[in-house]
Amino acid sequence: MLLHRCPAAEQQPSSSQATAVKQATQQELQQLSQLDAAIVAPPALPQPLSFTAEQVLRQYDEAMLHILTPGQYSAFQLLQERQSGLQWQPANSPTQQ
Repeated sequence: MLLHRCPAAEQQPSSSQATAVKQATQQELQQLSQLDAAIVAPPALPQPLSFTAEQVLRQYDEAMLHILTPGQYSAFQLLQERQSGLQWQPANSPTQQ
């Protein structure tokens, strides 16, 4: 009997992947929060931050690339693009008129 692999099942992260994704996401959010705080109240920080938002986002993307399988990473990128509004636009959006 042949078993067929379900593509959706292959997209589910393992428990170790889920843990690594959670840690990377927490680090990204913490660093972005620090950047926000530095913008809102610069004198409150004892020393300048050693990273930029672009560096944080690139580091997070690189972490996901190492953690996820190629199919999972592709789905991750698609979700990121849609979430940021870079790829998906409503049919009646001003950019399409």
